[in-house]
Amino acid sequence: MLCAAPINLRLVHRESRSVIVEWDPIPEGSENVVLNGYKVEYWAKRQNQSAVRETSNDEYIAVLDGLSYNTVYTIRVAAFTSSGSGDFSEPILVETKMCKIK
Repeated sequence: MLCAAPINLRLVHRESRSVIVEWDPIPEGSENVVLNGYKVEYWAKRQNQSAVRETSNDEYIAVLDGLSYNTVYTIRVAAFTSSGSGDFSEPILVETKMCKIK
């Protein structure tokens, strides 16, 4: 099982229905087994259910789409192996943009 969390989770870009986040990988030497990838977990402020996007072990960026506009989301990331997930990063709060009226 991994113990270290990815660091420096940050917002790269946001739109009304999507956001892009990136992070720094888990620190060198903190892997006890082969790293399979990263799990980005996110949920809207008033929802009790989260969604997860997975990336490969050499991707440190994720596009989260299909989001609701003008909504605050909590986002965090963890590395995972075939044995399970490591610790999650500190979460960040990201608000999607307002929907443009045409």
